[in-house]
Amino acid sequence: MKFLLINPRTVSYYGQISSYPLGLSYIASSLRSAGHLVKCINLNIVENPEQAIKSAVIEFDPDACGTGAVSIHFGKVQAVLSFVRQIKPTIINIVGNTCFNVEPEISMKFLDADIGVYGEGEETIVELAEMLEKKIDISKVKGITFRTKDNQLFHTPKRKPINNLETISRPDYDDFGLQTLESFVSQSFTTSLNPHYDPRRIQIISSRSCVYQCTFCFHPLGRVRRERDIDDFFDELNSAVRKYNINTVEIVDSLFSAKKDKVYQFCERMKMLKVSWQIQLHMNLVDDDLLKTLKDSNCTLISYGIESMNKTVLKSMRKKLSPDRIQEVLELTYKNRIEIQGLLIFGDLAETVETANESIHWWANNRHFYVGPRILMTYPGSHIFNEAIKAGRIDPVSAIVKPKPYINIARMNNATWKDFYYKINAFRELVNHVEPVKYFIQRFENPIKGKLMSLTWNCPRCTHSNVIVDIPFMFANTIVQYFLMSCQECCARYSVRNPLQLRLKNKTVDKLMENYYRTSSLSYLLEIQRKWPFHAPSAFEIGKYGLKTGNLQLALEGYSRAVTKDIYNPGYAMAYAEVLRYQGCYGAAKLYYDQILSINPNHQDAKEQLTEITKPGNEDKLRTYFLEIEE
Repeated sequence: MKFLLINPRTVSYYGQISSYPLGLSYIASSLRSAGHLVKCINLNIVENPEQAIKSAVIEFDPDACGTGAVSIHFGKVQAVLSFVRQIKPTIINIVGNTCFNVEPEISMKFLDADIGVYGEGEETIVELAEMLEKKIDISKVKGITFRTKDNQLFHTPKRKPINNLETISRPDYDDFGLQTLESFVSQSFTTSLNPHYDPRRIQIISSRSCVYQCTFCFHPLGRVRRERDIDDFFDELNSAVRKYNINTVEIVDSLFSAKKDKVYQFCERMKMLKVSWQIQLHMNLVDDDLLKTLKDSNCTLISYGIESMNKTVLKSMRKKLSPDRIQEVLELTYKNRIEIQGLLIFGDLAETVETANESIHWWANNRHFYVGPRILMTYPGSHIFNEAIKAGRIDPVSAIVKPKPYINIARMNNATWKDFYYKINAFRELVNHVEPVKYFIQRFENPIKGKLMSLTWNCPRCTHSNVIVDIPFMFANTIVQYFLMSCQECCARYSVRNPLQLRLKNKTVDKLMENYYRTSSLSYLLEIQRKWPFHAPSAFEIGKYGLKTGNLQLALEGYSRAVTKDIYNPGYAMAYAEVLRYQGCYGAAKLYYDQILSINPNHQDAKEQLTEITKPGNEDKLRTYFLEIEE
């Protein structure tokens, strides 16, 4: 049979960095090993996705098309399947991944798919292809849902997880254009690439699934964790390093290891490869000796599942961690000069104003770790998603077809959660500020990236002078406010101001602002925010309008948007801090006075206000960032 495999377009523009589609690549290799013809398209690396699909369908004339993505990209998958069907109505459309796995009945109702594949697809797709080619009844194939002749859905028994991962055909990284994908990459795109002037990365797995059962996760490959043989893993990696001249390796397992022995073995082998590498570890596995060994083997980044600094919330999330343990591991990792990747996620089923205040207060006093605050996403299929459905907070159909991952499942009323939501999104843009020492436009242009910029910045922690090259001018010369960088010497993270940042200029926006100033009608400002959400002045005016009309929540919402869209404007930050103080959230206000002074140490008004709110007697107020809001 002839199979066309399509990775949907999930990037915003051609040239934007994206991950290599390992799952589809494994499927391609499995089909090819079974004797089938396979053509692959990665829509993230083509300029005209529709033309790429049309050409492939007409020229290759496939019997079947396979695609899939995580739930948040349901619409992208829907578009691919529909467009392929439009070109070739008789094609067999097959879908996989979480966009199908979570709610098969709902997904098949809205996707133009003939067959859906559950969980791991390598064995299933080979067996299915054989049945289809021989025109045999596919109801004996385990792990699928398909449409019968009378358009009813038939579900076959689920297939057991693949225990021996070495039996799966290895992915061919040429299938979905690794070298083209990596040509989009430069030092500036992600902190893990900062050590390399010419980064060439690969994403690879050493295991599948996870032994933990965090309530916000969904594991489409099952709950049974399986590891590859270490020799098999390094045989594949060594080949890829030689073929693609790789210098950085991302092991993208959900959990790299639950055993120290494996980590030590990998360190020994990785050290011989002389590449940088990064992993995800559970904090209960980590100690100082392990971190020293990881550092010595050139492990540059460890991703930790932190999530909260409140005991009650950690227990609710089934994290099997304590705040003390989290603090200990972060300090050890920072001391050993390994970059930390981690989040505090707010809004769990057990989250209250009190628990959120405890976690964010810890974050406010530990900014050097660069752990990011985020609102919890309710991923379809996760425990919290299912609980939200039971409580009537989510409609399962719309949650799958038109996913809105940010919903209130916390122990807060909707008014409190809305205030909480806007504050967390504002806090996440607070920066560990560094000004660039110098920058210049490079002499030669890149065929894909166009004009390029080089930038130098000095690390406040170790004073190392970091040189970052090949920053795409088309990326820098936009509304991007800063580049998140990690020091090439000590791996500490900082936000380096973008010297080429543009302000949004639009004649329609200017006209709407003029209409607002003339009429004082809020509708003009709301229209700007709806169509041009990055426009900071209109958000700031919404804040001022809220104050003028006595609507404190509107003022907080407007100012929170303004400080997010223009983090370097001290006037916006001062106005937001003033309203936060009026609300009684002194801790939140202090964050913005500190931010202003980190950018401009001589800002007199910020100095005076900071002195005022940190006077003795304000200790409890300084631990307040969120409050209960009456509906």
